[in-house]
Amino acid sequence: MRTDSTAMQPVSRTASSATRGGWTPVILLCLWLAMELGRPPYPLKIPLLCSLALAGLWIAAPRKRWDPVLICMLGLLATGWVGVPLAANQYSAFWACYGLTIAVGFISIPAAQFMKNMRHIHVFVWVFLATSTYVGLFAITHAGFGPAGPGGGQDENYVSAAMSAALPFAYFGLSAT
Repeated sequence: MRTDSTAMQPVSRTASSATRGGWTPVILLCLWLAMELGRPPYPLKIPLLCSLALAGLWIAAPRKRWDPVLICMLGLLATGWVGVPLAANQYSAFWACYGLTIAVGFISIPAAQFMKNMRHIHVFVWVFLATSTYVGLFAITHAGFGPAGPGGGQDENYVSAAMSAALPFAYFGLSAT
């Protein structure tokens, strides 16, 4: 018999709060991952909206985890933004820091906050593998280009990088299964 405080709460209350609060950021992360890696020709700003929603959820979270890695990530972002006015090519430095802010500040930090259990991580990894499989199969049938084609920056190098990133997850996932 469980002796913690959740044993005394009604089942419907814990189930609804866990479903609503626990899975929304994970679904947003998975949607961002599928749209960012699968990169359809017209993504309708869905990755940007997902990253803004994730940043908003992280900012609104009552208890944030302040791990040393998170503090180092914020230090990296601050150092990058301080260096923009000092750079020789400020335009390029600005857009590099902008991309870093989206990837680290709006995706990685909320992911570290909201991936609370192994089930969340399993779902995220399966979405990653499914998206990588889609990109690989699409590239096989379209002369090596990804779903966005050469105009969207998905040439053979992009596809090979996506397949190389997915390979260890697939290989070690088979042995873990």
